[in-house]
Amino acid sequence: MLLDLIQKDTDFHNLFHELTSKPELIVHGLTNSAKSFILANVFKRLNKHLIFIVNNHHEAQTYFREIKNLLGEAYHVYNFPSQEISPYDQINSDVSVTSSQYQVFQNWESKAQNSFTVMTFKALPSFI
Repeated sequence: MLLDLIQKDTDFHNLFHELTSKPELIVHGLTNSAKSFILANVFKRLNKHLIFIVNNHHEAQTYFREIKNLLGEAYHVYNFPSQEISPYDQINSDVSVTSSQYQVFQNWESKAQNSFTVMTFKALPSFI
């Protein structure tokens, strides 16, 4: 409901065009909740896969929950987790993390519906 209201606002329309005029979308200088709100609105209008890269696992969880709550069940919102082990540990990767990562890759490959994915910098190597 709140997302639908802002979609009609001319100021948001101008902000959207300013943000999307470049190939990369960089949002900074906002509080966490404001950033979630703006990104959820941009995603709703953009109609493309969107990857939001954050600093750490706690931020990823917070943004994931906020954006999932804002967008609702009609949209696919994923948290792309990173392995929480050191590369020097002699421990196998966590199966639940690998499974979650695989689910995101499957969605991207199917292109059935656009998704919003939150990931940490630490998760980028598993993705590239």
